[in-house]
Amino acid sequence: MKQTKFLAGIAAMVFLLSCSAPQQTTTGTTTDNGKITLQFLQINDVYEIAPIEAGKTGGIARVATLSKLAKAKNPNTFFVIAGDFLSPSVYNSLKYEGKRIRGKQMVDALNVAGLDIAVFGNHEFDINEDELQSRINESNFQWVSSNSFHKTTNGIEPFVQMKNGNKKNFPETLIITVKDADGTTAKIGFLGINIPFTKKDYVHYSDPLQ
Repeated sequence: MKQTKFLAGIAAMVFLLSCSAPQQTTTGTTTDNGKITLQFLQINDVYEIAPIEAGKTGGIARVATLSKLAKAKNPNTFFVIAGDFLSPSVYNSLKYEGKRIRGKQMVDALNVAGLDIAVFGNHEFDINEDELQSRINESNFQWVSSNSFHKTTNGIEPFVQMKNGNKKNFPETLIITVKDADGTTAKIGFLGINIPFTKKDYVHYSDPLQ
């Protein structure tokens, strides 16, 4: 793995913004101990859905099972992908209903697997603008993009997801409030920071440090 790829993966990881103060309070029969356990299942650089070694290793189905088991044990579990899943792939040149697949198999599989959050990697921009928009529209998970924006004829705008006639902008940050069984709450934040390796006319990168 290249150092630059490692840095890109780290930049896309979850950032814990804040959590409740460690103070014990009692509400009814439940004691809030001021502590909360969070769990993150992160994958990245995944281009194929099938397992290897004759089905003995890997595969999105296994990841989906891990996510399901983890969430059953701790509902405050987040299944996230830190980019580079739409390209490259040996399947991308194949056609489905007359169009190149271009990562469609990954979106379909991650939808079924129950992915919660996705961010861009540089390889998402290997495919063309229309293909990327189609993959975004087909997805059922939340996207976050902190420094990669859509360059359009109207200027620099957030990437959007369009479903059933509704248009949803990608947030630059995603803040989620979580709560456990004893009432402890916390706020966590997700960032999606991309290093500008892939230059495309339809993509604008901002400086993540500004």
